[in-house]
Amino acid sequence: MTDEVDITVIVTGHHEGVLMGPTLASLCEAADTARDDGLVVECIAVLDRASDRTRAMFAAGAPMEGVFRVEEVDLGDQGLARNHGVSKARGRYLAMLDGDDLWSFNWLSAAYKLCREASTPIIVQPEFNIFFENYHGTYVNVSSESELFDEDAFRAFNYWDALCFCERSIFLDYPYERRDIANGFALEDWHWAWETYCAGIKHVVAPDTVHFKRRRIRSQSVEAKARRALPPFHPIQRYAWHDRAKQG
Repeated sequence: MTDEVDITVIVTGHHEGVLMGPTLASLCEAADTARDDGLVVECIAVLDRASDRTRAMFAAGAPMEGVFRVEEVDLGDQGLARNHGVSKARGRYLAMLDGDDLWSFNWLSAAYKLCREASTPIIVQPEFNIFFENYHGTYVNVSSESELFDEDAFRAFNYWDALCFCERSIFLDYPYERRDIANGFALEDWHWAWETYCAGIKHVVAPDTVHFKRRRIRSQSVEAKARRALPPFHPIQRYAWHDRAKQG
């Protein structure tokens, strides 16, 4: 068996418990589809202060026993947990998944194909984010090269979330920042998107792919919005907001 890994899948787990079951099933389906295309895929589960029920999903006798390399950490931070997964990954390309969300079966194959066809490193997003549970809706992602993309709008809200696909080197060059929601700093995925965008890395969309995003009542994103938290802005964002304030 080859030691070379094409794709490393990183799923982060906390207190999902049995909700992680559908997540892992969708991940395995996407990984099997990629393997059918001849790709080598490894799976890493980063369990950050995980509950016993979440850890039990990977325990001896569980369906996922041996499927994932399990990393248990005590970080208390989603971005830092992803960074840890990056440090342990062997794949050239990485795909992120939260422990209660789901992928369409073709996500890994489609994203990998786009990356391999690109002349420079890119970051791939799904075409659709479909939200469920406590909020129902569909968000259509756009490429940073699309005529629908507006940089001024990007300063006001995040176009893309953290569940992307790209070369491991990008995650190494641009690790996630620590959250500090209590003091008003969060939305590390928005900050990461700005850092990579301002570095000239294109964000593109893989057609006909979907991420299914669970919206819980007490999610970190909901808490961040309740506290009106902001990301640790990139200088371009700071200047834009300062200039706008002077003009307004």
